[in-house]
Amino acid sequence: MIARYVTAIVTGTVVTFLLLWVMQILIAVGKEALVDKQDLKFVDFVRVQREELTETKKLKPKKPPEPEQPPPDVPPPQTDNLDTSPNAIRIGAVNADVNINVGGRHRWIRHGRR
Repeated sequence: MIARYVTAIVTGTVVTFLLLWVMQILIAVGKEALVDKQDLKFVDFVRVQREELTETKKLKPKKPPEPEQPPPDVPPPQTDNLDTSPNAIRIGAVNADVNINVGGRHRWIRHGRR
């Protein structure tokens, strides 16, 4: 158990100092890069845009053929056997027996029954 802690502390210390050393090197190299100005030559490529004329054909859609006969009339739906009384469909009540603690002095509320 103690060996595990010693190993972790030594490893953490070594990694910390290595990271600090690497950061110091990066800072030193970065300062030189800011001070040294090099003459960089860039080549600019300029694209010459040509005027292009495109001609498109305007196609007219073909007319659909005339139907030979008009579509037949849709027959009305058959509603002779519908039962529209309120007792035609029976839906039972839902049991919502839920205990909810709403805080305070342990007041329990029971929904669904009184």
